[in-house]
Amino acid sequence: MGPKVKSKKKEPEPSDNGVTRPMLVANYTKMCRSIGVAVNPHMSDALKGKGDEAEERLTQLIVDDEFVPHSTTGPYMHLSTIRIWNNPIGDEGASAIASILCEGAGLVNVVYIELMDCSIGVEGCKFLSDALYSNKKSPLQTLKLNCNNDIGDQGAAELCQGLFTNTTLKQLHLDFCSLTKEGTVVLAQLVSMAKSALHTLSLQGNVIGDEGLLNLSLGVKRSHSLTKLNISDNAIRKDAEALVAFREAIEQCKTLTNIYFSYNLIDVEGAELLLPLLEHDEGRIKAFEVDPSLPPDVFKKLNRSEKGDGKKKKGKKKGKKKG
Repeated sequence: MGPKVKSKKKEPEPSDNGVTRPMLVANYTKMCRSIGVAVNPHMSDALKGKGDEAEERLTQLIVDDEFVPHSTTGPYMHLSTIRIWNNPIGDEGASAIASILCEGAGLVNVVYIELMDCSIGVEGCKFLSDALYSNKKSPLQTLKLNCNNDIGDQGAAELCQGLFTNTTLKQLHLDFCSLTKEGTVVLAQLVSMAKSALHTLSLQGNVIGDEGLLNLSLGVKRSHSLTKLNISDNAIRKDAEALVAFREAIEQCKTLTNIYFSYNLIDVEGAELLLPLLEHDEGRIKAFEVDPSLPPDVFKKLNRSEKGDGKKKKGKKKGKKKG
């Protein structure tokens, strides 16, 4: 007799968790009502299934532009924030998000977009720029594109083309985007625009250097809206012309209250060029952060940290109730 053939164990059938098609339809309908949008008949039919399909488990649902036309989906006014971190959506992803912004304030209400480390480059900036021209009427107020190394000076230039006419964007963050002194030329033009609403510009972690600081200062001194400027860690050293121009720009920009300048090794000579700024600011400047590598006495004079709002206020002592 030959050896016995071992019978193969039956693979257990995947559990469906008791979820049926009618349950999916009911939940879909309920969710639509809760957020105030109409039930899409195409989607409802797809969930129900047709003929024998209605008895089978739903394993996948494919939705494309032919199956669910844009005209049947309608605007979704509840979406206000888009955050994507560390995901290589690239320029195509930026294009998709730009298409949402192009719908205008009448159809979408996206006011905050953060695309951090998403492999966005020059083309992606161009797509976003096209969506931010004033005639598109985008309601966007904050745009954060931090840690997209492929943006560079050319990407910043493309982005600013749309922002030159934009009157709604309040915050622009381009930290760690490989910007150099060339990129600061167009950014200086942006902050100096008379109709600009920009109050925060963050460029931390780039390499604009002394020449970039000089370029940027020319725009900052003409700004009528900028309140926060972050140029920490930008390879700025102790060029006298650049530091004096920076000091004068802060003095002339009466709206500017918060300046972040740490990780720039300006040494004692550079610090002395900036010291007069804080001696005559009359309390306007709430924060002026410099690198702690300065000698302690110089650092103490020049550095000004914003007072935290989290400190507990001393409550009034309760008096004893009169009997």
